[in-house]
Amino acid sequence: MSKISFSKADTHRACPQKYGYRYIEGLVPDDANVAECERIFGLFWHALMAADSIERGVTAKTLKLAPTALQTLGDGMYEIPTGETNDTGEYVYYTNLVERVAEAADAYTRTLSEEHAAEFVSRLGGTLSERIKYTYNRWQEMYAEVHETEHPIAVEMPVSRAVPIEEPLEFRGYIDEVYLDTVRDVVCVRDHKTHKSLSQVSTIDTFFESQLHLYAWAAAPQLHEWGYSDPAMIQYARVRMTAPKEPKVTLTGTLSKSVSDYDLHTYLSWVGEGVPFEGRKKDGSGAGVYTAEPAVIERLESPAEREKWFMRATVPVSRATVIEHLRGLKYTNEDIGRTEQRWPDGHSVGRNFSRACQWCPFAELCKTSLTGGSVGEFDYHLYGLKVKNTTTK
Repeated sequence: MSKISFSKADTHRACPQKYGYRYIEGLVPDDANVAECERIFGLFWHALMAADSIERGVTAKTLKLAPTALQTLGDGMYEIPTGETNDTGEYVYYTNLVERVAEAADAYTRTLSEEHAAEFVSRLGGTLSERIKYTYNRWQEMYAEVHETEHPIAVEMPVSRAVPIEEPLEFRGYIDEVYLDTVRDVVCVRDHKTHKSLSQVSTIDTFFESQLHLYAWAAAPQLHEWGYSDPAMIQYARVRMTAPKEPKVTLTGTLSKSVSDYDLHTYLSWVGEGVPFEGRKKDGSGAGVYTAEPAVIERLESPAEREKWFMRATVPVSRATVIEHLRGLKYTNEDIGRTEQRWPDGHSVGRNFSRACQWCPFAELCKTSLTGGSVGEFDYHLYGLKVKNTTTK
């Protein structure tokens, strides 16, 4: 029986050439590559969210499944144990898991070269450690009340299920979190996403994205064994990883329009007891102190402003939608088979050129191969890459 994950399917749908580099050649971004700041933030954020979910699940006494270790950078680096086995053979989860992940982020930050550390500040607006802690604190403020009614059942849940089609195909994956919504009394499947900006994200993305529909379908048999019904909802929990800007005040004591990208916490921290402004008059009579404006606070507390930093899109799971996603998975798997057959003949299987190429980790390698450079074997390190595995070779 052939096997497919959402990651494989999604990568091939984006670009067959990208699939070849990742899943046939086994190439992955090198963690030492300074351009990988966003990806590394995402890895630590997922570990932090898993830690938080485990702590909440233990408190609610609903946790059925969680990993014995949280992975951040992979290859065993900064692996964080989630607990230990006691004298009676019972696995007991640590009560300070969130703190342990934050400490791992601190430790990683201290290992960075000056160049790499500066790149984090340039791309994210702060060090990895600073951004992880700040974002988590704001996330807690945003959702603390909601989390009281969300009881985690499984964290980093492995799933596998045979796809009901003519040719044997097994779908596999890992679900970030499965929880019970005690208000609606339904099970929900959640995935955490990190972004540089949330301005282009909408609820419609959740409906058309295959990942969680397939995960919800694949998780159902195990949930039945635990006494739960099929997942009725799916949710993408998105966070913006880039730091808010600090506001500025004009010479006349008004907020400068040149800076608008800040949140409520940044605004209140900046304004404090007041921000002096010089005034335009030479004798200094126009000077004063800018203080917090109620209208600005009200605006920054609005849902529209908060969704610039955190966004949760929840949609129901329907049988018809799942069937269509399963059908699409079948067709993608057929396309992958053709790509794997063609790859040995010149390592070129067709490219989906688009704006997304600028964010592809293989863009420079792809560009070099297209323009006839580096004849023979490539030194992948020069392209910020390394060989991790050869899953289909």
